[in-house]
Amino acid sequence: MKNFKYLIILFIIFSSIHSTANESKYPIKSYHQKILLECWHCHGDGDKENYEDVEEDICIACHKSKDYLSDRLKFMDKDDTNPHNSIHDGKSLECYECHSSHKKSVNLCAQCHNIKFWMKEME
Repeated sequence: MKNFKYLIILFIIFSSIHSTANESKYPIKSYHQKILLECWHCHGDGDKENYEDVEEDICIACHKSKDYLSDRLKFMDKDDTNPHNSIHDGKSLECYECHSSHKKSVNLCAQCHNIKFWMKEME
C-alpha cells in the first residue's frame, strides 16, 4: 500500500510537469523541467499573461555568478574560446544574448565563428 501511494504521487507530479510544458504557450526547457521549475520561479507570482522578461539577476540567483560560469569553462580559455569569458566581451554579455528558456538558444559566437569543433550545439 505504501508503494502505491508513492506511485500515485509520482504520477501526479509527472503529469503536471508534462502537461504544463506541452500545453503551455511558452514551454520550459527540459533541464529546468527536470528540477521542477515552474513559471513563477523566474517570473514571480502573478498573471502569466502579464509576465515580463526575466532580468539577469534572476538567472544568477540559481547559476551562482558570472565568475562561476566562466570558471566552469576555464579549460577553453587556452584558445580564447570560453563563451562566458570571451575575448571580445569578457563577462559582460547578458545571459539572454545566447540563452532562452522558452525557445532554442542561439550561439552568439557562431554568428562570426565556425564553432563546430569546439562547442556543442545549444538546446
